[in-house]
Amino acid sequence: MDEQMDRIDGLSKKIWLEALRVLSEHRATRISMRAHLRKWTATMGYDKRTRSLVETLVMGTTRYRNTIDFIIARVSHVTGKARFNTWEHGVLRLVLFTCRWLGQDFNKILGFLEGDYLHVQKLAKLAVTFDLERAASRLDEISMYSILLSHPSFIVETLFENLSKEDAISLMKANNESRIVYLRPNMLSPDRLAVEDLAKETSLEISKDSDITGLYRIEGSAERIVTSEAYTKGLVILQDKTSVIAVKALSPLHGATVWDACAAPGMKTQLIEESMDETSRVVASDVHVDRLRTALDQAKLYGMRGVSWLLSDSITCPVVGASRILIDAPCSSTGMLRSHPSLKWRLNKEMLLSLMTIQNRILDGVISGYAERPGTEIVYATCSILPHEGESQIDSTMDRHNVELLDASPYGRPGYSGFKCSSKVRRFFPHTDGTNGFFLARLRITG
Repeated sequence: MDEQMDRIDGLSKKIWLEALRVLSEHRATRISMRAHLRKWTATMGYDKRTRSLVETLVMGTTRYRNTIDFIIARVSHVTGKARFNTWEHGVLRLVLFTCRWLGQDFNKILGFLEGDYLHVQKLAKLAVTFDLERAASRLDEISMYSILLSHPSFIVETLFENLSKEDAISLMKANNESRIVYLRPNMLSPDRLAVEDLAKETSLEISKDSDITGLYRIEGSAERIVTSEAYTKGLVILQDKTSVIAVKALSPLHGATVWDACAAPGMKTQLIEESMDETSRVVASDVHVDRLRTALDQAKLYGMRGVSWLLSDSITCPVVGASRILIDAPCSSTGMLRSHPSLKWRLNKEMLLSLMTIQNRILDGVISGYAERPGTEIVYATCSILPHEGESQIDSTMDRHNVELLDASPYGRPGYSGFKCSSKVRRFFPHTDGTNGFFLARLRITG
């Protein structure tokens, strides 16, 4: 919270109203708030300071939306005012976040409002002083932590079932903090970057990761990296540590063929190519044409010349002869709630079931396609903290196919307990590993 307070110093009416507009317009979209902010940044000519302040207000309000709406509902019940239009609801949400979470002066923020919002002002005043802890303590345990830590009750219940209560609470608290950012130099580029020079250019503290050679951890906002010349020229790549670990789990062989089965946008594919020699072959496929176009643009930027790109559904197993296969499967992305908090409020059981079906079909398609090639190794990964997309999928796969489970990685912790695969697979969490939430499994076809 201290970091947020520093970033919000000097808040103006213009910035606050711009954040309100971004929040209101997002409600009519189907994209994540982070993606919506990127579109807003691309069309608005604001300076870095303004963009940073708007992002702080927008992402913070989104991150604590569950808690904010609970408070609004309670004070609305007291006053008898329970219906708001989209704009009024956005005003209440933003006032509440700005005053309760960022400690801004209530009267100053009210001065930003334009038009007749007397009824909203009365509600806002009650909301800012509302006794949240007392109200939440009257709820059942799952609902209480859902409100206090601003996570959907489904996620709270799932984490309590698979982690100790202390661990689950620490994870949810970490999800509400700023993400930790990692970068690595692009070793395919002829213009090799000295990370020390990048640190000087951006005035950021950039330190070597303690586990992975060539990976660096950034202390501070990643915006300075994204707007740097080194980044725009493709000399440096932002990539979470877990993604790097997933590629390392492949242990690609020289002279081998590696298939990246769900490749776009291609950062893992780039790292695979980095780790192989000229006798090796990399094939990257994706079913979504727009994502594949983006990956091809990225490939040009990064100087990727040894990759064969394929528009195809991995379920049909379009690639033959690979000795290593990476399945970075479509998932709920619940491991990325620090950077994409709006995902918390868009996930439901129907969506999760649909994602699990896709994951299941990809695993079935790939393994069935390689059933006659014993020794082929498959790394399965999801950026998810839910066992439905990790341990449960691997247990089910092992019941249906002739595969054995290998140790996935020396990093991370064993999977959630109670599954047959628990000891071999790996899980990563923001509160213990400083990474995205991530699941990793390594399989070998036995024939």
